[in-house]
Amino acid sequence: MLAAVGLGFPVTTPVSWGGLFGSVAAVFLAASLLDVYRTFFPHLKGAERVSLFFFRAIASTTSDFYRGRLRTSTEEELMADLSCQIWRNAKILTFKFDRMESAFRLTWCALIPWLAFLAIVTVSTGALPLKS
Repeated sequence: MLAAVGLGFPVTTPVSWGGLFGSVAAVFLAASLLDVYRTFFPHLKGAERVSLFFFRAIASTTSDFYRGRLRTSTEEELMADLSCQIWRNAKILTFKFDRMESAFRLTWCALIPWLAFLAIVTVSTGALPLKS
């Protein structure tokens, strides 16, 4: 959708109905893409502890160190770590779902101005923006 706006944008007359609808659609679509990016790459910093269950904490150690630490941990320590990791995963997933919901809503908001933009460009040039 953003490519269609970019290819069909009336550069010679940006202050027009086509320019207005194209700009509004582009802003909504760019914000949607930002939310999609934030969904795929959520904020993972800020863990209160070095976890035996968090993949990055595990990968930052050696295999021998991790196995030894896992063997020497008490059941109480493991349960505390596990409950913290479950809570942290819930926070991360909530963030991801909220961002994805926002991306879909922004794309829906872009749909009407995008269709109006396509109609204006098609009428003024006689061709769809993606078909030169």
